[in-house]
Amino acid sequence: MARPAQHDGDRRPRGSAAHEPGAACAGPLRAVTAVSQTIDLPGGRIAWLESGEGPPLLLVHGIGGEAGAWTHQLGSLSAGRRVLAWDAPGYGGSAPLAGSGHVDRLLEWLDALKITRLDAVGHSLGAIFLALLARARPGLLRRVVLLHPMAGMGALPAEEREALRLARIEELRELGPDGFAALRGGAILGRAASDTARARAIAVMAAVPAAGYLAAWEALVAADIMPLLPALSGPALVISGEDDKGSPPELGRRIAAALPRAGFFLMPGVGHYAPIEAPAALDELLLAFLNEDTP
Repeated sequence: MARPAQHDGDRRPRGSAAHEPGAACAGPLRAVTAVSQTIDLPGGRIAWLESGEGPPLLLVHGIGGEAGAWTHQLGSLSAGRRVLAWDAPGYGGSAPLAGSGHVDRLLEWLDALKITRLDAVGHSLGAIFLALLARARPGLLRRVVLLHPMAGMGALPAEEREALRLARIEELRELGPDGFAALRGGAILGRAASDTARARAIAVMAAVPAAGYLAAWEALVAADIMPLLPALSGPALVISGEDDKGSPPELGRRIAAALPRAGFFLMPGVGHYAPIEAPAALDELLLAFLNEDTP
């Protein structure tokens, strides 16, 4: 079996919890530097950032993110935990999809790391991936946070779904990664977001390779989170941003109501990117939930 390769410091702007520009506005951080790692698997290389030791906590970014978007959480959540923030296929240092789906690659990676039980936070499309993960591997997930969860488009009429799919592909083709990020990266944030947070969100989105984004877009178009929710049978927390237009609070409440054991929290003034917009407030919520005694 392939052994993880460690790269401490070779991608410091992505992985240093003490030095990431987007974290500087959020208050004090634990002085933790996340280690950049890779592993070559039959499905392709997977890259991730890792910090801390203890029970594993998985961070799954959204369609416009990457492992480095979790910089603040890699520092704040790592006391007593092994925090792992993966790069989805085609993102960061991870190889593009080739004949398998995102969740297949996620399971292959977790199996290679011999992780059989974990807590997890899924942002946006990442929330859908966690629901798919729970269906594919019952008992894997202990406590789950669905952060700004997307519903997916699988329940839409086929004609409408296809029109949306093609429109986004054309928009990315016309604008290119930088123009696309400039248009969408800042717009998804809430009214309370700082200029630093907006610049950080745009930079993170601009760094996403087009091929990785489009593969994730296809997954989002095809998915429907609602029928998957019963698989998330353990304790769950749904977090929505008051100003989130992509995953509005009404959707968050509906998802929470459909989950067997879920709470709901609304973050005032926050849009679709709490890890960057309000990292300290988000970390407080995550720690309170993850530290609860309920199994």
